[in-house]
Amino acid sequence: MGQFKIFRCSILWVSMLLVSLPGYSRAITIDHTCTDIAQIPDYWISRVKSMLKIHYAHTSHGEQITVGLERLSTADSKYSYYPDNCTVPETATHLSLMDGQYYDSYCETYVTPDLYWQGDSALDITRSVLTSFDVNISLWAWCSQLDDYSQSQTQVYLDNMTQLETEFPGVTFVYMTGNAQSQEEQNRYEANQQIRAYCRQHNKILFDFADLDCWFGNEHYTIKGIPSEHPHYWGDEAGHTTYESCENKARAFWWLLARIAGWDGGAAPTPDIKANGSDSAITVSSGSPVSITVSLEPGAKAGQNADWWIAASTPFAPPGDWYSYVHKTGWLPRINLCIQTAVFELTSFEILNMALQKGHYIFYFALDDPDGGITGTWWGMDSVAVSVE
Repeated sequence: MGQFKIFRCSILWVSMLLVSLPGYSRAITIDHTCTDIAQIPDYWISRVKSMLKIHYAHTSHGEQITVGLERLSTADSKYSYYPDNCTVPETATHLSLMDGQYYDSYCETYVTPDLYWQGDSALDITRSVLTSFDVNISLWAWCSQLDDYSQSQTQVYLDNMTQLETEFPGVTFVYMTGNAQSQEEQNRYEANQQIRAYCRQHNKILFDFADLDCWFGNEHYTIKGIPSEHPHYWGDEAGHTTYESCENKARAFWWLLARIAGWDGGAAPTPDIKANGSDSAITVSSGSPVSITVSLEPGAKAGQNADWWIAASTPFAPPGDWYSYVHKTGWLPRINLCIQTAVFELTSFEILNMALQKGHYIFYFALDDPDGGITGTWWGMDSVAVSVE
């Protein structure tokens, strides 16, 4: 790891990319950076209530969002919420949400994959709902299926959601990652990474449920380097977590809906890091070269000063368990600042190209407040895993 090649960052200033809403021309990800709903202008809160009618299907983990929405509504009428089971509430003064799937004259509020997207009969049920009810948003939340789903099984979810999008162009479909609560860390992490990569590559809207699980404030919790539910949220007050976690996801849900309604969201920077050209986890044989590249879309932060961090967790003993890429120096042990500079559009730039020793690595690319310390508030973060066998 100490033999990482040294590269220099090249700076290219361009105008920020504009987000076109609705009718998205680029991917949108809702994650732990999207929970400060005080930033959402009142105009867009009102637009959500007057414009959007949501169809939400889920099992027990998905209740975290609905419980959180109810608690936010109780605490502040600004975020008033009107749900109903298998019926679309008629309101322009509350958030309107249809909870569940209606089929065969029965209302099912515990919606497993085979009742929304998994298989022809599931797709037919969802088609019937979308044809019969006046909704313009539809999404389905995972339980713990991704703990053991294969890559091909996860791809079926992605392909079938895309098929529904094609058939119902007047409905905005929201993709979701699974929760980060299981102990099957590696498999569910790779499945979530697969979903994230697909959404970025195909300009989808993603509600990153797993990412929201892993962060409390500026603390990112991992187990053996794999992002996992933060201990602050360990509990079972509702939906297998705490009320606080439910409320956090509900705030992110309001952010999601405001974006869909037309708010630009402040257009946070979007860092991207790839291994051998892939956003998803890769496995390579010993002796095979690994190329790590980074890129950045600046969003509304273009021109603003930020701390840039590029780091990797490794299988080595401390202090080599973490390495950082430092501008004009190269890769060094421990966590070190890459550079503090203004945010700009960085096209694909290679920071590593070499064979790695056997073991598991996770590479990170992140930006945060320009204070020289790795304390947040995070403006954007991405990661990719590499296993060398």
